[in-house]
Amino acid sequence: ETVLERKHFGLIIISISLALWSFISVVANFHNYGIMSQYQTGLEEAVKLTISIGAFICILFSYDKNFIKNERVWVAAIWSSSLLLTYYIYMSLSNGNLFLTTNTSDMSIKLGRNVTGWFAAMVFPFALANLYFSPNIKMKIINTIPLAIISLAVVYSISRMAWLMSVLSIIIMILSIGKISIARAVKISLGLLIILAIGLTFIATTLQNYIDLSEITSKLMWFLSPRTGITSDAGITYDSFNNRFFRIFDGLTVFFHYPIFGVGPGNFVFHPLSTGGQVHNDYVLSLAETGLGGLILISLLIFALLFCSKIRRIESHSQGFYWPGVASRAALVILFFSMIFMDTYRTPQVWIFFGLFICTITTERNINEKNNQKHSVIE
Repeated sequence: ETVLERKHFGLIIISISLALWSFISVVANFHNYGIMSQYQTGLEEAVKLTISIGAFICILFSYDKNFIKNERVWVAAIWSSSLLLTYYIYMSLSNGNLFLTTNTSDMSIKLGRNVTGWFAAMVFPFALANLYFSPNIKMKIINTIPLAIISLAVVYSISRMAWLMSVLSIIIMILSIGKISIARAVKISLGLLIILAIGLTFIATTLQNYIDLSEITSKLMWFLSPRTGITSDAGITYDSFNNRFFRIFDGLTVFFHYPIFGVGPGNFVFHPLSTGGQVHNDYVLSLAETGLGGLILISLLIFALLFCSKIRRIESHSQGFYWPGVASRAALVILFFSMIFMDTYRTPQVWIFFGLFICTITTERNINEKNNQKHSVIE
């Protein structure tokens, strides 16, 4: 039995409209970037977005709402992700890298560091929820393993975005549970603080045996002075605040010159009004490359996804928690949050996550509705 519901059709319509608008933006910019030009990446990016949205729609249509199968999918995702991250952690540490990297051919290059941190942070709430809601001590011990690995990957990626995503996911999970049971939320808060303290101690002890922790501590100090920047012991200055502010300003400048259709997907970096490099902000990037129409459609999509994932008041009768649903709400919010710092909305992994999160939350809602029906019958 699949999980498609009437409100999901709204998500599908908005998603398809976003893909169509991207192609319209490409056509509108043919006079600036000819279809055979080496700078014309718009058509390729529009096709990539269409494929990504296609994957999202396929998940909505085909995903089985059986809660046991759904839970097994996330358990498999947690363990497979931890195995993959273990490999990259081992390769990075064995080469003495100051950061986690996925470029195993040249571990001195920071290629994929932020993306790896992003992925680890996306899986983090599921590993945490799986541990906390484990039915017994034996399973808690077993489920501590993937959480420790994923947490180590988040920290070792030295990605401030990944750090913020992980902290925010914990807050969202607590608030989500607190809306149903305040007492349970307080209990979880205390439990998470204990897990966090043990986890950070384990991570610091592990890393200090292999690398110089000044790279991590310097980035932590950056949060105290983001506008002035921080210089590490290696002489590296972190001035991301000002650099990204200038890129966002470039994106807005391009938008003001091309307010309706933008300059076409993927073409911002080649435009004369751009000083080079990506915007590192999906919302501003959508304005610059697809105009006001693109931003409106992305905003509508976000509101629709949040609407589909909201907690109903009727669910307060149920004191049980479906941990993949709790984690999916947190992961959905931090995914939107990460779009402030990355250019990801056209990539398949984002849309696959969208589909999995919404289907999992819908599965959770079906469970709660059945529990509430039983509750009403008993009363």
